[in-house]
Amino acid sequence: MDPQTSSQLPFTFPACPSVTSSYDPDWDPVFHTPKTGGVLDNGNLYKTMSSQEYCDKHFAGRYDDSKLFDVFFHRALDDRLGPKSPVIVNGAHPGFCYSELRREFTGIKTIPMFLMERTFAWTSEQGSRQLLYAALGGAGQGKAVEDKFRGAYIAVQQISEASDFVLESQNLQDRHWRDVLDILVKVDPRVEEVVKKYLVPV
Repeated sequence: MDPQTSSQLPFTFPACPSVTSSYDPDWDPVFHTPKTGGVLDNGNLYKTMSSQEYCDKHFAGRYDDSKLFDVFFHRALDDRLGPKSPVIVNGAHPGFCYSELRREFTGIKTIPMFLMERTFAWTSEQGSRQLLYAALGGAGQGKAVEDKFRGAYIAVQQISEASDFVLESQNLQDRHWRDVLDILVKVDPRVEEVVKKYLVPV
């Protein structure tokens, strides 16, 4: 935010980056069903799920799995920023919106998408309201309200509780965090320095 603009506001609030996620806490992701249970025990989650063997058996569930990982990531990052951090991280579900993401759909796939868009879809502007609420919903309402947004999952402009599986899977969430860092450090070793400097051990 421009400092001249922010100085004119009647309140201040912490930076609040939001991870966009279409995870739905009302259904259980394919990831933890028995048919993919072995993934929990074998090395780096991303490497295992990128293997030919995994993809041949469980490719259809990868979309659902990715949404679960979004939730794990923003919750783990917020945990490691700590409760006094001026940065609040949360995850926002923008909803099913009209967009160009489906522009390459052809054939029979276009029929259900056409019907879904006509029946359920929000405009992109309506979807963006969810992101704005995630970033600004607690602004100016005091620390107690702001803290409710820490690590929260937000949908339809309200804070929603994550699924029981997420709430009961702290060990898996921590493992996911370590696996992500393992990949990122190999891409850029400075990631490790940033983690040590700005994040707190959990």
